[in-house]
Amino acid sequence: MGTVYGTNATIVNAAGPPGSFVNAGKWGGKVRVMTDTYEAASLAAGSVIRVAQIPKDAIVLGLSNYQTDDLGTSTMSIKVGVSANDDLFDGYTAQTTARKWLDAIGGIHWKASDDVWVIMTTAVAVATGTIKSEIVYAVE
Repeated sequence: MGTVYGTNATIVNAAGPPGSFVNAGKWGGKVRVMTDTYEAASLAAGSVIRVAQIPKDAIVLGLSNYQTDDLGTSTMSIKVGVSANDDLFDGYTAQTTARKWLDAIGGIHWKASDDVWVIMTTAVAVATGTIKSEIVYAVE
């Protein structure tokens, strides 16, 4: 067996103290969370709900999640992303009332290049129900 290093551990190992070489969101940054609740009522398919504004250079963490009531259909699906990539954090998946972690590989540790809104897009019409989100991110 050998010893290997992750990307940031390699930088730290080669360059010294991590605070000066690794982005603050990936080393010792401040963790922030934006929670939101939306009470859905007669949303059309393709509706967009803005749930969190992420500042430039923030890094979205894998702790981000959302949970819903039964939203009125057994085939309810929501995708989560940003306007430029609306399924960055989660593509359409069958939605139950269980907590859904935003764990798409491209979205974990994604760094915002500008201030952006995290959006949720509905796949089908939503009758009524509660949607709660927690978007967790690190900043310097």
